[in-house]
Amino acid sequence: MASSKKEEKAKSAKAAAIEKMKNKDFKAARKFAAQAQKLCPNLDENDDVVRIIHVCDVHCSDDAQKVFEGERDWYKIIDVDPTADMDSIKKQCQKLTLVLHPDKNKFPGAAEAFQLICEARAVLMDYEKRSFYDSKCRANALAKNSRFPNKQKESEFNDFEKGRAKSNFNDGQIWAVYDTLDSMPRFYALINKVVVRDFKMDITWLEPCVPDNEEEKKWLNRGLPASCGKFRHGCNEIIEDHAIFSHLLSWNKIINYEIFPKKEETWALFKNWDIEWYRDEERHNNKEYDFEIVEILLDYCSDFGAPVVYLSKMKGYVSIFSRKHEEGTKLSKVVTVKERLRFSHKVPSLKNEGENGDQRFFELDPAALPPNLTTKDV
Repeated sequence: MASSKKEEKAKSAKAAAIEKMKNKDFKAARKFAAQAQKLCPNLDENDDVVRIIHVCDVHCSDDAQKVFEGERDWYKIIDVDPTADMDSIKKQCQKLTLVLHPDKNKFPGAAEAFQLICEARAVLMDYEKRSFYDSKCRANALAKNSRFPNKQKESEFNDFEKGRAKSNFNDGQIWAVYDTLDSMPRFYALINKVVVRDFKMDITWLEPCVPDNEEEKKWLNRGLPASCGKFRHGCNEIIEDHAIFSHLLSWNKIINYEIFPKKEETWALFKNWDIEWYRDEERHNNKEYDFEIVEILLDYCSDFGAPVVYLSKMKGYVSIFSRKHEEGTKLSKVVTVKERLRFSHKVPSLKNEGENGDQRFFELDPAALPPNLTTKDV
């Protein structure tokens, strides 16, 4: 008898959910459907209540706050993380299209939900479209993020703020921008026009070109950083926040914009880097990395990479680094072409020579120093 009463209540909740769906009140419909599911928990994927819940979930996700004005949150609509790989997105879309297909799901709103899944799939399963969409999302996240804690750290001898003075911005330049991962300067912005000198810029975000290497594609699809390589135009935006800009870049343009390490620059490398980090869920979710600082000995070459020498922090300083020595031997290596993504970002620096000209050291911009390197060594 108790079981019969539960079934009646479940049917009543299901009927109430359908009525709410007819009125496009999917949030309320979702609550009634959840009640029905709780009353009769032994449901499989073919049950009507489950189909109702899927319809409501898609509509509720679409009705939630947009990523930014006029742009849907496709990741939320299909219920995956923005860092999900292509296989995960494909499986989720297949699952949802099966349960929402109009031939199998006749509930109010199912056809519209099915169409939303198809649109999400069209964007997120296409590398170029997904990259452009992610570019717009990152640009919007930057616009909302007014705090750049590393930006406030003062240098010890040189004034790096002079390099990013508003008067230094001009049309046609490419600037590095602090990113949304850990506020390191890994985003790139092309200045289309200085609209107002103090301060309004018409910019185009630069996005990594589609790599030929499948492992690199998977790296980028997971949202991992790429600040070294070839870049193409992303979305346009008007920027009025001067604080997001780190430093002016040097670059080459043949077909795409080529940004690679150059001789005597200082760069941060990912410590213990591995191209298969995209498989590491824990590392990716925590977004915690360790870094090493290197001096570039020769311009990066597309045939072999770039030779580098490791730098270590000098005792008593936060941002003064010199070449690392071990038993009198400079520690150097070649970052090969296959290790290109090991370069995290350029760290602006000013070089100083010792009294005899043989002991050079660099003062690095504290605003671009990774968190694990910003404490004073004593």
